[in-house]
Amino acid sequence: MNERIKQLLIQSEVFNKDGTVLKDVCGYELNKFAELIVRECAEHIDFAIFSNGGIDGRSLKDHFGVEE
Repeated sequence: MNERIKQLLIQSEVFNKDGTVLKDVCGYELNKFAELIVRECAEHIDFAIFSNGGIDGRSLKDHFGVEE
């Protein structure tokens, strides 16, 4: 699992800091996890636009470690 995704799962209280599942996942944790991903994407896009004037899908995939 990508380290950034793991950190977001910890932050959303789905995983413990050691990467083990904290508890049964329910709607609240899934909503929090989704919100954190959206925030992370928005921050990445804002930074990319500010720093180099643009962004593409590859940049966002690279940020999260998503492979084709």
